[in-house]
Amino acid sequence: MQLRSVAVWAGLLGAGLFVAVLAQAPGGGSKDSAGDKDADVLAALEKLAKAFNDKDAKAFAAMWSEDAEYVDGDGDRLKGRKAIEADYAEVLGKAGQIRLEIDVDKIRRLGTDVASVDGEARVTRPKETVRRSHFAALLVRRNGEWLIDSVREHHLPYDGSNAEFLDELEWLNGKWHYKEGDTEIILDCAEVANGNFRTHRFQVKTRGEITHEGTHVVGYDAAKKQLRSWVFASDGSFGDGYIDSKGNRWTIRASGILPDGEKSSATQVLTKKSDDSFTWQVIDRSVGARPLPNAETITMTRLTATGGKKGE
Repeated sequence: MQLRSVAVWAGLLGAGLFVAVLAQAPGGGSKDSAGDKDADVLAALEKLAKAFNDKDAKAFAAMWSEDAEYVDGDGDRLKGRKAIEADYAEVLGKAGQIRLEIDVDKIRRLGTDVASVDGEARVTRPKETVRRSHFAALLVRRNGEWLIDSVREHHLPYDGSNAEFLDELEWLNGKWHYKEGDTEIILDCAEVANGNFRTHRFQVKTRGEITHEGTHVVGYDAAKKQLRSWVFASDGSFGDGYIDSKGNRWTIRASGILPDGEKSSATQVLTKKSDDSFTWQVIDRSVGARPLPNAETITMTRLTATGGKKGE
C-alpha cells in the first residue's frame, strides 16, 4: 500500500511537500484544550509536519511508535514504523506541490502518557479538488516524547471550490476598451460566485449608440477538467465552448445558435500582450454550411482594474 493513503491525514497524498499544519495554537482554540496543557501534543503534530516539509522520511517515521498503525478511509492499513517510512520514502520521490491544513477539534488526556486527538484535515493540490477527512489519532508518551500510536480516518464529502482553476484569467479583472472610427467596444470583466465563475460583459457601440451587447461567462467543467464558456447576446443568440490555454494564449472553440435558429461556429483567440493589453481575433467562422472570412485582429487596452485579488 502506498503512503498516499496516510497522506490524506498527514499531507502527502502521493505528491508535494508544502505542508502547513494549522492545528490551533495552545490557548487559541482547540475546543477542549485548556491553556498550555496540550501544547506538547500539538507540538508533536507540528514536528510531524516539519518532517514532511523537510522531505525527511526518517524524521517523519520517528514520530510514530514502533508498532504504530494507520487505517485510511478505505480500510487500507499500514502497520509499524518501518512500513510507514518505506511507504513515505517511495512516494516522496514523485511528490509535487501540496498544502495541508489540520484543525484540531478535541484533545483528551486518557492518562499521564496517553492522549487522543480528533480533528479534520484538508489537503489541497494545484488544479485538484480539496480532499477532506476526519481523523482520530492516539498519541503515547515514551521517554518524555509524544509519538503517534494509531490513526484512523474517514473521508468527508467534497465541499471545496473550483475557483483556483480560473486564477489564470484573474489579470483580466477590470474594464477594457477598443475604438476604431465609429466603432467602440467596452468589456467589463469580474469574478462572481466566490470566484467559481467569471463574467465578461461586453458592449458594441456605433457612433455612441449601443448596437450589440451581452455576457460571456467562464467556469470550470469538473467532468471535462477544462475551462468552459457560455455567451448570451442581446439579439437572442447564445453559444458555448471549451477553452484551451498555452502560455499567454487562450483559444475558445465555440458553437452557437443564431436568433433565426441557424447554427454557427467559430474559434476565438485571446493573446495577452501585457498586463494592460491583449489581442482578440475570431477565426474559422461558419454559419450553417457557409464558411465566413476571419475577422480582423483587434487590441483591447485596459481602462481600470478591480481592487485587488480574491479575498482582499
